[in-house]
Order: sequence, then C-alpha cells, then structure tokens
Amino acid sequence: MGKRVYTVAGNLKFFAHNGQVFATLAQLARGIQKMDSQTFSYHSNSQKSDFAHWIKDAMHRVSLGKEVEEARDNKEKVLAALRHYLRTAY
Repeated sequence: MGKRVYTVAGNLKFFAHNGQVFATLAQLARGIQKMDSQTFSYHSNSQKSDFAHWIKDAMHRVSLGKEVEEARDNKEKVLAALRHYLRTAY
C-alpha cells in the first residue's frame, strides 16, 4: 500500500511570510529546509509557533504539532520532527 498524503486546499494552506505556500507536510518540510532564518523566525519563535498551529489545526496532526511547538525556535529540531513523522507515519 502506498503512502497516503494529506493535502489541504484554499485558505487552509500555509502561506509563509516570504510568499511560499504549502499544502502538505512534505512541502512544509522542504520549504523550511530552504527557508531563510528571518522567515523561519517570523513564523516560529518564543512568542508564536505558526507551523505547529497549522500542523494541528489544518493537518489534524496534534502530536506532531505539539512536538514542533516544543522545538519552535530551533529550525533543525522542527525539521527533524517533520522528517521523522514523514518517514514513519505512512
């Protein structure tokens, strides 16, 4: 059985400050990997965690969202959580 990819549409997509748009967790992981530190920090810092909220609210992946929220201002830890989830969840 192949991987099932959950894709969101329309206003549920993640619209990054730099213009990037993500509709899947894989797109988010690739985007964060290439994202400059200023854009990453705009969305994920000690005050807010936009990636985590999107993962929980739009993608309905609560435990992954919590893990990303805990890592919030550490780009490498956020990426590690996403990559682990993508490798094991499907």
